[in-house]
Amino acid sequence: MGTLATLVACEPDKRLGLRPPVPLQHVASAVVCTIGRGASPAVACATSATARGSTPAVAERTLRSQMATRTAGRMRNAIVIGGQDVFIRLEPGAVAYNNATQKFTVTMAVRNLLAQPLGTADLANLAPGGTGVFFDSDPVVTGGAGVVAIDNSDTSVTIGAHSNRPGFKYPEVIQAAGASAPRTWQFSMPTTVVAVEFTALVFTTLADEGAGAFAQPAGWLAMANGNGNHRCGIRAGGTLYCWQSNTWWQSGLGQLGAGRLSYALDPVTVAGGHTFLRLARSDTHTCGLDNANNIWCWGTDDFGQFGDGVVLAEGDRNVFATPRKVLRP
Repeated sequence: MGTLATLVACEPDKRLGLRPPVPLQHVASAVVCTIGRGASPAVACATSATARGSTPAVAERTLRSQMATRTAGRMRNAIVIGGQDVFIRLEPGAVAYNNATQKFTVTMAVRNLLAQPLGTADLANLAPGGTGVFFDSDPVVTGGAGVVAIDNSDTSVTIGAHSNRPGFKYPEVIQAAGASAPRTWQFSMPTTVVAVEFTALVFTTLADEGAGAFAQPAGWLAMANGNGNHRCGIRAGGTLYCWQSNTWWQSGLGQLGAGRLSYALDPVTVAGGHTFLRLARSDTHTCGLDNANNIWCWGTDDFGQFGDGVVLAEGDRNVFATPRKVLRP
């Protein structure tokens, strides 16, 4: 059972007293902010799907982009995050419009809804660039007529398909559940404009979960983590939970072990009622050792890695959404 290494991870979900870590391979949908210039100027932000009047799909609530470089044996993860009220929250504060100068201003803070700080590769020191918000699209006039421009951006971001996008720096480590100091955003907005919409994303650095930077959370016997798309943990008492992605490249793989192929934002109990002691995971399957010295595996068995005696033809793949017992030698 030496291959079932116990790995540390960042904290699991809030329903169990903690919140899941971020799947670094993904990015959420952009945040849409609307500006209303009327008797009482206002700014409101939501996810793009919410702004269209529908509930965000699961796919839109996951992260989808990662740029990572390894430095001194530790992964430094630069990541783009969206998902208003899921992973982050752009929080508008004071708003004002000056008719004489035709300037609209809003103070904007970034609230961190993750279980780990933003803007740091080691959980303590500010990473180069810190955290920032960049405009995924230019301001679009949705009411009235005229052209609106961003006046005072202090950074320019080129990440993937986002080329030379203006934005605002937040040069601080934003702690878990905390918020940044507000920055004042200013727009040139003629008096003929009544409403404006723009989309934004947050860029930041997260500490590598697999580099040992995270302490073992209280109340958990073991965690299985790394650079894959799902996380698992054994609670005191031996109940095993898994959460996040249950797929790989759009195919359901069942690696959460809960008898389902769908994504889980909250931890789900691995089926079977086993009392687990240790576990390990890969991108496509998970295995655990129970208190009777049995090994159980679930997810995708495409190379015989379950050890259950099933013979697979080349190219075949079995998907098991609940644990299967590994045969004893």
